[in-house]
Amino acid sequence: MEGAVKTARSEAEAQKLIVRKLDQARVWVTESGRQMYGAQKKLAEDLEDQHLTKKAILDTLPDSEGAFVRNVNLYDDQLVEDARRLQAFAKKKGRDNLRPHYKALLEAYEAEFERRQGFRNEELIAFFDTYVHDSLAGFAKDATLPSDPRVIYIGGDKKLPYAVNPPRRSVPTSALG
Repeated sequence: MEGAVKTARSEAEAQKLIVRKLDQARVWVTESGRQMYGAQKKLAEDLEDQHLTKKAILDTLPDSEGAFVRNVNLYDDQLVEDARRLQAFAKKKGRDNLRPHYKALLEAYEAEFERRQGFRNEELIAFFDTYVHDSLAGFAKDATLPSDPRVIYIGGDKKLPYAVNPPRRSVPTSALG
Protein backbone atom coordinates (compact mmCIF):
# COMPACT_ATOMS: atom_id res chain seq x y z
CA MET A 1 0.00 0.00 0.00
CA GLU A 2 2.84 2.40 0.83
CA GLY A 3 4.29 1.79 -2.63
CA ALA A 4 0.98 2.67 -4.29
CA VAL A 5 0.80 5.90 -2.29
CA LYS A 6 4.37 6.84 -3.26
CA THR A 7 3.66 6.09 -6.92
CA ALA A 8 0.46 8.15 -6.86
CA ARG A 9 2.30 11.00 -5.16
CA SER A 10 5.09 10.92 -7.78
CA GLU A 11 2.57 10.96 -10.61
CA ALA A 12 0.68 13.87 -9.05
CA GLU A 13 3.90 15.85 -8.46
CA ALA A 14 5.09 15.23 -12.02
CA GLN A 15 1.79 16.45 -13.43
CA LYS A 16 1.87 19.57 -11.22
CA LEU A 17 5.34 20.29 -12.58
CA ILE A 18 4.01 20.03 -16.14
CA VAL A 19 1.25 22.51 -15.27
CA ARG A 20 3.78 24.92 -13.71
CA LYS A 21 5.98 24.74 -16.81
CA LEU A 22 3.01 25.38 -19.08
CA ASP A 23 2.01 28.32 -16.94
CA GLN A 24 5.55 29.74 -17.05
CA ALA A 25 5.56 29.32 -20.83
CA ARG A 26 2.34 31.33 -20.93
CA VAL A 27 0.62 28.79 -23.17
CA TRP A 28 -2.73 30.11 -22.02
CA VAL A 29 -2.44 33.19 -24.28
CA THR A 30 -3.91 31.26 -27.21
CA GLU A 31 -7.20 29.39 -27.32
CA SER A 32 -5.51 26.04 -28.04
CA GLY A 33 -3.01 26.76 -25.24
CA ARG A 34 -5.85 27.49 -22.80
CA GLN A 35 -7.51 24.21 -23.70
CA MET A 36 -4.27 22.26 -23.29
CA TYR A 37 -3.48 24.05 -20.02
CA GLY A 38 -7.01 23.38 -18.69
CA ALA A 39 -6.78 19.69 -19.60
CA GLN A 40 -3.35 19.31 -17.97
CA LYS A 41 -4.49 21.18 -14.86
CA LYS A 42 -7.56 18.94 -14.57
CA LEU A 43 -5.34 15.88 -14.92
CA ALA A 44 -3.07 17.24 -12.15
CA GLU A 45 -6.08 17.75 -9.88
CA ASP A 46 -7.38 14.24 -10.61
CA LEU A 47 -3.98 12.69 -9.90
CA GLU A 48 -3.68 14.65 -6.65
CA ASP A 49 -7.14 13.44 -5.64
CA GLN A 50 -6.13 9.83 -6.40
CA HIS A 51 -2.96 10.28 -4.34
CA LEU A 52 -4.84 11.76 -1.38
CA THR A 53 -7.47 9.02 -1.55
CA LYS A 54 -4.78 6.33 -1.38
CA LYS A 55 -2.93 8.22 1.35
CA ALA A 56 -6.13 8.51 3.41
CA ILE A 57 -6.65 4.75 3.18
CA LEU A 58 -3.07 4.12 4.28
CA ASP A 59 -3.28 6.70 7.06
CA THR A 60 -6.42 5.11 8.48
CA LEU A 61 -5.16 1.54 8.56
CA PRO A 62 -4.57 0.46 12.14
CA ASP A 63 -0.95 0.04 13.10
CA SER A 64 0.17 -3.40 14.14
CA GLU A 65 2.56 -2.01 16.72
CA GLY A 66 -0.14 -1.56 19.37
CA ALA A 67 0.14 2.24 19.60
CA PHE A 68 -3.56 2.69 20.25
CA VAL A 69 -3.55 0.25 23.16
CA ARG A 70 -0.52 1.99 24.67
CA ASN A 71 -2.16 5.40 24.36
CA VAL A 72 -5.83 4.65 25.03
CA ASN A 73 -5.57 5.99 28.59
CA LEU A 74 -4.10 9.25 27.29
CA TYR A 75 -7.01 9.59 24.84
CA ASP A 76 -9.54 8.81 27.56
CA ASP A 77 -7.96 11.29 29.99
CA GLN A 78 -7.93 14.02 27.34
CA LEU A 79 -11.57 13.41 26.47
CA VAL A 80 -12.66 13.56 30.12
CA GLU A 81 -10.62 16.73 30.69
CA ASP A 82 -12.17 18.30 27.59
CA ALA A 83 -15.64 17.44 28.92
CA ARG A 84 -14.81 19.03 32.28
CA ARG A 85 -13.68 22.21 30.53
CA LEU A 86 -16.87 22.25 28.49
CA GLN A 87 -18.86 21.86 31.69
CA ALA A 88 -17.05 24.81 33.30
CA PHE A 89 -17.69 26.89 30.19
CA ALA A 90 -21.38 25.91 30.14
CA LYS A 91 -21.76 26.90 33.80
CA LYS A 92 -20.35 30.36 33.06
CA LYS A 93 -21.86 31.08 29.66
CA GLY A 94 -24.75 28.63 29.32
CA ARG A 95 -25.27 25.56 27.19
CA ASP A 96 -26.87 27.54 24.39
CA ASN A 97 -23.41 28.75 23.41
CA LEU A 98 -22.14 25.21 22.80
CA ARG A 99 -22.07 23.71 19.34
CA PRO A 100 -23.97 20.42 18.84
CA HIS A 101 -20.82 18.27 19.04
CA TYR A 102 -19.79 19.79 22.36
CA LYS A 103 -23.31 19.65 23.77
CA ALA A 104 -23.47 15.91 23.01
CA LEU A 105 -20.04 15.36 24.55
CA LEU A 106 -21.06 17.23 27.71
CA GLU A 107 -24.38 15.37 27.99
CA ALA A 108 -22.64 12.00 27.63
CA TYR A 109 -20.03 12.96 30.24
CA GLU A 110 -22.65 14.08 32.75
CA ALA A 111 -24.82 11.00 32.19
CA GLU A 112 -21.86 8.66 32.69
CA PHE A 113 -19.81 10.33 35.41
CA GLU A 114 -22.29 12.42 37.38
CA ARG A 115 -25.65 10.64 37.17
CA ARG A 116 -24.23 7.14 36.54
CA GLN A 117 -26.85 6.71 33.81
CA GLY A 118 -24.51 6.21 30.89
CA PHE A 119 -25.17 3.92 27.99
CA ARG A 120 -25.65 0.31 29.14
CA ASN A 121 -26.91 -1.69 26.12
CA GLU A 122 -24.30 -4.48 26.14
CA GLU A 123 -25.24 -5.82 22.68
CA LEU A 124 -24.85 -2.42 21.06
CA ILE A 125 -21.61 -1.74 22.95
CA ALA A 126 -20.24 -5.10 21.76
CA PHE A 127 -21.27 -4.28 18.17
CA PHE A 128 -19.43 -0.95 18.22
CA ASP A 129 -16.40 -2.45 19.96
CA THR A 130 -16.22 -5.23 17.39
CA TYR A 131 -17.33 -3.73 14.08
CA VAL A 132 -17.22 0.06 14.11
CA HIS A 133 -14.01 1.83 13.13
CA ASP A 134 -12.45 3.95 15.83
CA SER A 135 -10.95 6.93 14.05
CA LEU A 136 -8.08 7.03 16.54
CA ALA A 137 -7.24 3.33 16.42
CA GLY A 138 -3.57 2.67 15.98
CA PHE A 139 -2.35 6.18 15.34
CA ALA A 140 -0.97 7.62 18.60
CA LYS A 141 -0.41 10.76 16.59
CA ASP A 142 -3.78 12.30 17.31
CA ALA A 143 -4.51 14.18 20.49
CA THR A 144 -7.97 15.28 19.43
CA LEU A 145 -9.53 18.13 21.33
CA PRO A 146 -13.21 19.00 21.27
CA SER A 147 -12.20 21.94 19.11
CA ASP A 148 -11.52 19.37 16.38
CA PRO A 149 -14.81 17.51 15.96
CA ARG A 150 -14.72 14.54 13.66
CA VAL A 151 -16.71 14.47 10.46
CA ILE A 152 -19.26 11.69 10.38
CA TYR A 153 -19.30 9.92 7.00
CA ILE A 154 -22.43 8.00 6.07
CA GLY A 155 -21.20 6.39 2.88
CA GLY A 156 -18.75 7.42 0.20
CA ASP A 157 -18.00 11.11 0.51
CA LYS A 158 -21.40 11.94 2.03
CA LYS A 159 -21.07 13.70 5.37
CA LEU A 160 -23.68 13.77 8.09
CA PRO A 161 -24.52 17.43 8.77
CA TYR A 162 -24.29 16.77 12.53
CA ALA A 163 -21.08 18.77 12.91
CA VAL A 164 -22.25 21.55 10.60
CA ASN A 165 -23.08 24.75 12.38
CA PRO A 166 -25.47 27.38 11.07
CA PRO A 167 -23.72 30.57 9.93
CA ARG A 168 -23.19 33.16 12.62
CA ARG A 169 -23.07 36.90 12.31
CA SER A 170 -19.76 37.08 14.10
CA VAL A 171 -16.84 34.74 13.64
CA PRO A 172 -16.18 32.69 16.80
CA THR A 173 -12.78 33.19 18.36
CA SER A 174 -12.68 29.69 19.86
CA ALA A 175 -14.20 26.29 19.35
CA LEU A 176 -16.57 26.94 22.24
CA GLY A 177 -18.38 29.75 20.51
